[in-house]
Amino acid sequence: SEIFICKENFDENILEKVILALSKKHELLRAVCVGNSMQILRSCPKGAFQSILFEDKVTYEKNLLAIQSSLDLQNGPLWKIVLFKNKDSDRILFCFHHLVIDGVSWRILLDDFSDMYFKFKNDRDIEILPAVGFHVWTEKIHQYSRSKKILEEMPYWNQLNKPEYIQLPGHKSNFAFTTKNSK
Repeated sequence: SEIFICKENFDENILEKVILALSKKHELLRAVCVGNSMQILRSCPKGAFQSILFEDKVTYEKNLLAIQSSLDLQNGPLWKIVLFKNKDSDRILFCFHHLVIDGVSWRILLDDFSDMYFKFKNDRDIEILPAVGFHVWTEKIHQYSRSKKILEEMPYWNQLNKPEYIQLPGHKSNFAFTTKNSK
């Protein structure tokens, strides 16, 4: 989860449009768990966006905990974007289950969010092309891992993985210590 304090107030109607557009573009934002697998829903799960007015730190923190514990694996959403409003500033919470986002995806999602918000705000057209689906991406990675190029590189990568051992000076036992990959 990430929280951002905003310099200006967010427009809730625009935020709702952005959230729908994000879920249309990124299929894992429409995912739910069914048994031991993930199923992609056709539309954004209900409850992915909410706006909360808060006046004090206790109310704010209580809502943060409730939101994080409300992610629902079976019914969705597996993520929420929450706008916290008070008289001083808006804060926006991006809360995602680890099944739908990783470190690289965070940057992509935040870039898409920012780009979409400012385009909607300035009444510019947005063409929402679906991102490459997760299942397509994993299949491409699997194919690449078996490509001629990678297979030719395997001896190099395998030799990097072999530790080199040294015997301690004056030590006459069968113990050896690695000089690679040790911290």
